[in-house]
Amino acid sequence: MNMPTPDAAAALEAGSIDVALLGGPAGYQAIQDGKHQITDGEGLIGAITCVATTQQFVDEHPDVIEQFNKAQVTIQEMMAEDPEKVKSIVMKELSLTEAAYDDMYAMYDFSTEITDDKIQGLQKTADFMFANDMISSNITVQDLFLQ
Repeated sequence: MNMPTPDAAAALEAGSIDVALLGGPAGYQAIQDGKHQITDGEGLIGAITCVATTQQFVDEHPDVIEQFNKAQVTIQEMMAEDPEKVKSIVMKELSLTEAAYDDMYAMYDFSTEITDDKIQGLQKTADFMFANDMISSNITVQDLFLQ
């Protein structure tokens, strides 16, 4: 059954479903609440988050793309200059405890640099999704990047 992560977490907590695929704060919280982790993506996928849009949107709204990229730089600078402020904001917005923030922060790479490792991780994820009928066509990740 396909459902958004917050809905899946709520359904698991309520006992409406027996198993859910959860990531990020929802996965962390489920484990903290005593749920059993059956498996993770280690060796199967490269857990990389990316921001995606269509070429049409890029062509029609270059100003939005430019502003988004500037915002990413501003966020990176803020993370470097005032990590405690960022921590406070993230904890509030995601309803995280300090322990949850500290545990999960170490799991993420917040760099926006597109590296060969990140491309390979995305390709591994796409291959896994195709092999498991989660997407209908095989994807060459490199072809998805703006040239």
